[in-house]
Amino acid sequence: MVNSNDECKSKGVDKRKMLIRRIVSVTSQLQLILALTCLKLNTRKDVYYCDYLLISSGHLTDDTVENIKKVAGVWDFHSVIDSRSSIDEFNMAWKKQPRLRRFIGGKYDITARIVDSLKKTVNEKLIDQIYLRYKFNLTEHILLNLFPKADVFIFEDGAGDYKTDIVLGNKRRMVSSVLCRIGNNSILGKFYRNELYSTRIKGRYELISDYAGTHKSQHIIEENGKGFTNIKIPFLQMLENIRKKFWPNIALSSYCHGSPVVLLLLHPFMKSSEVGYAKPSTFEIEERVELFNGVYCRLKNKFPCHKILIKTHPSTSPEILALLTQRFEHSLLGNLNEAPTEILFSDPNVEFVVSSSSSGMIYAVNLFDKKAYFILNVDDYINQVPEQDMAVLRDLCLRLGVEELDLQN
Repeated sequence: MVNSNDECKSKGVDKRKMLIRRIVSVTSQLQLILALTCLKLNTRKDVYYCDYLLISSGHLTDDTVENIKKVAGVWDFHSVIDSRSSIDEFNMAWKKQPRLRRFIGGKYDITARIVDSLKKTVNEKLIDQIYLRYKFNLTEHILLNLFPKADVFIFEDGAGDYKTDIVLGNKRRMVSSVLCRIGNNSILGKFYRNELYSTRIKGRYELISDYAGTHKSQHIIEENGKGFTNIKIPFLQMLENIRKKFWPNIALSSYCHGSPVVLLLLHPFMKSSEVGYAKPSTFEIEERVELFNGVYCRLKNKFPCHKILIKTHPSTSPEILALLTQRFEHSLLGNLNEAPTEILFSDPNVEFVVSSSSSGMIYAVNLFDKKAYFILNVDDYINQVPEQDMAVLRDLCLRLGVEELDLQN
């Protein structure tokens, strides 16, 4: 721990208290609520905390970031750091850089741009604790290496942590790891060899006690008896506190007019690579919306006595959202769309939750005892899920209590 006088401790705090600096890295509202739950569990009255929030994804709209910041208002963060610009710069530079040069350290190391940006914005020589998701992408590795002495606390990222993907043993990752070692690029090397930093992890937190997923199960250290702490109850308490503070009057009754609700959760219409590097054409957007319209109409036929309400994904672009609004004005949730999806599950009007791959499906079943369905068999559905991924998604959903909905018949 660090006890020197600094910016955090100059706020009139009792100097006899120990100072602990914590940084929280999130890419969504759900991650933030999970992190806040973990922070609260690890907060002591005899310690002064200086907490930073890092928004660590480049593929977020301005509205999404504002909604994350809104939820962050329930906690006393010293500052909120929006790192989207530096991550976007890195992504563009990575794409333009010659393939072999990507793996070289020193002056060619473009990861240094994110490191420099974090050093300037965090303005702390040492961080004592880092809170982030199980799935360590490049931004997480940069953060973990920027503060190598910090204790680490990990929480889930959503349904992806429960998927049986192959992380280790990938030949391309192995070759890339070797190239990074030759090129003296330590951070990229740790990313490609899937470094887990197991000796630094002091807390592992879960909402669902399932260990078949690759990203989650690789963090289990059985020989040391270090498992996961289930935080379902304190998470739901934190969620309710957030609802009361920011959305006290949230209700679906004004949308459904007494009819039971089928809540349709959309995943992004465009893949992140499409959004990140090239603006989709109007034709592409209209084509995807037309595909979705087919799903929507089939759902209406399947549930004729229900009201179909649509919750869009946080990363849905303004252009796509505008087109969806024109097409499905009376089914979109409007201002309620900014609220975390999980808050809507407690609404008594919600009878079913439906999606193709949203994490909300598994949480609706396992946290709120709602009936949820996944749909994969409808023509060339919105995300055009590759055939090899369908088996993984089907296994994930069925294992965690989500049933398959046949919309073909």
